[in-house]
Amino acid sequence: MTRWVGVHESISELFPPTWFKRALEESEPAETDGSETGIEVVEVGGDDPGTLSGLDVCVTLAYEGAFLDSDLSWVHSVQAGIDRFPLDAFDERGMALTNSEGIHGDVVGETVLGYLLTVARGLHRYRDAQHEAHWGDPDWSELGTLRGERVCVIGLGTLGQGVARRAEAFGMEVTGVRRTPTPVDGVREVYTPGELERAIESSKFVVLCVPLTEDTQGLIGPEELAAMDEGAYLVNVARGAVVEEGALVDALEAGGIAGAALDVFEAEPLPERSPLWGMEEVLVTPHVAAAYEGYADRVGAIVRENLRRQGIGKPLANRVV
Repeated sequence: MTRWVGVHESISELFPPTWFKRALEESEPAETDGSETGIEVVEVGGDDPGTLSGLDVCVTLAYEGAFLDSDLSWVHSVQAGIDRFPLDAFDERGMALTNSEGIHGDVVGETVLGYLLTVARGLHRYRDAQHEAHWGDPDWSELGTLRGERVCVIGLGTLGQGVARRAEAFGMEVTGVRRTPTPVDGVREVYTPGELERAIESSKFVVLCVPLTEDTQGLIGPEELAAMDEGAYLVNVARGAVVEEGALVDALEAGGIAGAALDVFEAEPLPERSPLWGMEEVLVTPHVAAAYEGYADRVGAIVRENLRRQGIGKPLANRVV
């Protein structure tokens, strides 16, 4: 029996579709009802539902209306975030939606630690000076270490816990915010969303790791930025809309906070006119916190496992709808 997997053209924004095809086609055949199952991968795109006919699953970054108009029964998102998908319509249609939650904790955690080290040690300033062939002694009053500094991780799922473990290993005092204040390894104190301002008010770094939902849209606005210390930094590896970008620019220009490291933005790519580009105290990266050469293999492992589960009538892993 052959299982057909469609790879939507939109995933090329993250990695070449051929990487994903190789990850699945070179894997061991999946066992379903006791017999081996082969996997064939085809590239799909456009808004014609007919191109999706006969697929067991479509693996995608983007949402297309053609999904709901086709005979598909299952769509897999290559990202953990599913805010682009109309969940109610999927549910009404009886179409399964799975995501890639759980594969990015280590990669994003390392990226965030890279931001924190860069800021603490002033590495971004040296990189900028390198382009001007400028050799100069640093202002030692602007250099610090991570040990002993407080970091508040907002969102303690896979991403947040990946950040928390690494921050603790560097000797940082780690606090966090989550809906239920249950203990988390490596996190000294856990606050609820209703205690957000209290949680961030004495933190050197505030790291956003929450999914984009109605509750988290605009989570960080003027009041929250005002609650942060003047020497604090905001780090966003969640979604751009979690932060009111205009309020952030105002806070940075007014010296309300010391700086920011931003991987996501309200509009992507970040418009050339954005003042964030020209701010020395801001690190801008193009939504690459989870970028990793093994990304396709990790997504492929989830899809492969779910093809096996589907074949033996078991519930799909990482099912959202």
